[in-house]
Amino acid sequence: MTQLLHEQINELQAKLNNATETISDYRNRDNLAQQVANIGYWDFIPSTGALIWSPEVRPLMTGTAGNEIETSYDNFLKYIYPDDRQQCDDIISTAIKNNIPFKVEYRVQHFDNSIRWLYGWGGPIDRQDDIQRMVGAVMDITDRKSMEEALNLQNKKLQKSLEEIKTLKGIIPICSYCHDIRDTKGKWSSVAAYISNHSNARLSHGVCPSCTPKVRLLSGLDQFKK
Repeated sequence: MTQLLHEQINELQAKLNNATETISDYRNRDNLAQQVANIGYWDFIPSTGALIWSPEVRPLMTGTAGNEIETSYDNFLKYIYPDDRQQCDDIISTAIKNNIPFKVEYRVQHFDNSIRWLYGWGGPIDRQDDIQRMVGAVMDITDRKSMEEALNLQNKKLQKSLEEIKTLKGIIPICSYCHDIRDTKGKWSSVAAYISNHSNARLSHGVCPSCTPKVRLLSGLDQFKK
C-alpha cells in the first residue's frame, strides 16, 4: 500500500506542476500576442472629463461599433460590471491623483448582456502646458481569463486529491486485534472505510495466497455445520 500511495502522490504532484506551468505559459503567450491583438487606444483629460476612444474601443467596451453614446469617463464607468466598477475607479483615480501609470483588469457587460474581461493600462504624458493628460490602451482578455479559471479549478481538484492521499502518510493508529483505524476525531472504522473517507481510491476485495487455506478451511467447517 505504501508504494501505491507514493505513486499516487507523485502522479498528482506532477499533474499539479504541469497545470501551474500551463498557466504561466499561457500568460506569456498572451503578453506576446498584445503586439498583434485587437487593441483600442484612449486619450483622457481628467480636469474636463473629456475622453477620446479609438474606433476599436467601443466594440470592446459595449459589443457594438455604434456612436449613439457619448464617450466620457462617467459613461466608461457605467459599462464596467458593477462588482468591478469601484475597484477600477479607485485604481484610475489614484493614478490621476499621483500622476503615475496604472494597469487594471475588469469585466464589462455588453449591450447583449454578455460579460467580457478587459485589460486596461495607461499613464500620464508630458505636456508643455499645465493640463494633465493620460493616454492608454485596452484589450480583450476573456479567453485568457477563461483558461486561467479552468486551470485554477483543475489545480484545486488536484491539490485536494493530493492532500487527501497525504493524510494516509505518517503514523496511523490501528487496532492490533481487529485492525480498525482511529481517525483524528477518535472514531474507529475499518481500513476500507478509512481509506474511502480519506482518499479517492476505490477498493476491490479478494483473498491473498496466505489467507486462501484459512478461507477454504472455514468454508469446509461451514459446510460441515450444515
